Amino acid sequence: MKKLIAMLLFSAILSINAVQAQSTIDDKWALVVGASNYNESSLNTTNCSDNARKFHDFLTKDAGFAPDHCKLFIDSSATRTSVLSNLIQFFMTNVRPNDLVVVYFSCASSPSTDNPDQKSFLLLNDASIGNFYATGISIKDLVGAFKTRLYCRKIFFVIDSESSTDSLSGSDKLRIPAIHAPSPDEGEFLITSGKLTKNGRNDNSIFTSKLINALKCNGKATSISEALKNFSNATEIANPSALISTIKIAAPSTDPRPVH
Repeated sequence: MKKLIAMLLFSAILSINAVQAQSTIDDKWALVVGASNYNESSLNTTNCSDNARKFHDFLTKDAGFAPDHCKLFIDSSATRTSVLSNLIQFFMTNVRPNDLVVVYFSCASSPSTDNPDQKSFLLLNDASIGNFYATGISIKDLVGAFKTRLYCRKIFFVIDSESSTDSLSGSDKLRIPAIHAPSPDEGEFLITSGKLTKNGRNDNSIFTSKLINALKCNGKATSISEALKNFSNATEIANPSALISTIKIAAPSTDPRPVH
């Protein structure tokens, strides 16, 4: 009996240590993109670039992200080439398995109904109308690129764009915001604004502002799951066993490193 009790206690300690290890963050990185002004002016949006600045300020001033760990692309610098090249050159070079990566986009997008294969594209400064396959970024491909190119299991995607729910399937499309909670062995988490992008002044400020406030609801101890519950007033919007939902974005890094 004593041996059994000792084994159970040892197993419990291992489980607690495993959970604590999963919820800690060695270092934190971010890609923040906002596009309001486009080469093709018919794509211009309102406040998307301001949203990106606000979210970047939240990460660097409130959430403890080192400024040189956060890549910010606004308007003319927010091109498809700059975003994808930094994924390869910056994030693949610096990110390690137990780091947290936050990916934020606020920009125009094309509805999936406009494209034969039902893909929704994020449209950046150099997007070309009629050629979104070559000049846009598929939301599914963006998520897939980070998942497959980084050995990191903690990636939080935020997409503030009207067609962003087109990247999801099933009942998630009906949620505003739309939440994709991965299975326990996955590490990505995607929240999209869906239709919750405009207020009475017909601008795109409401979603990002509400999300930032929610991520501050319990100070530095705010987990993603807590923030999203606060954000939507929903009783259950995320799988509590999902790895990333327990992450506290503003928690201090346990192993901060200089940029390579």
